[in-house]
Amino acid sequence: MAEGLEIVSVILMRYDMVEQIYISKASRAKDLLINATVKLYVAVLEYLAKAVKYYSQSTAKRLAKSVIDGGAKIRENLDNISAADKDIDSIRHDIDSECKSGANTRYD
Repeated sequence: MAEGLEIVSVILMRYDMVEQIYISKASRAKDLLINATVKLYVAVLEYLAKAVKYYSQSTAKRLAKSVIDGGAKIRENLDNISAADKDIDSIRHDIDSECKSGANTRYD
């Protein structure tokens, strides 16, 4: 669980910078980036909600749950965060390519 909290804190810092850099760029993929970023933040919030619930329980209850499910639910949330991160990386690559090629004209 603590490892997941570290991952989430790094993700939040990283995407603060991503928003500042990429959301301001004129790109056809900007809406995709915004939607993918929202999806990432939803996954992070779901993980944090489970973390709060987990840490609000007694140590004995946390230990028992860890033995029973082995942290599968938490791993699923971290996998969702990782998948959203990869989607955004792909979109960022597309935006970078578009800007490098000079094709950053918006088509609204």
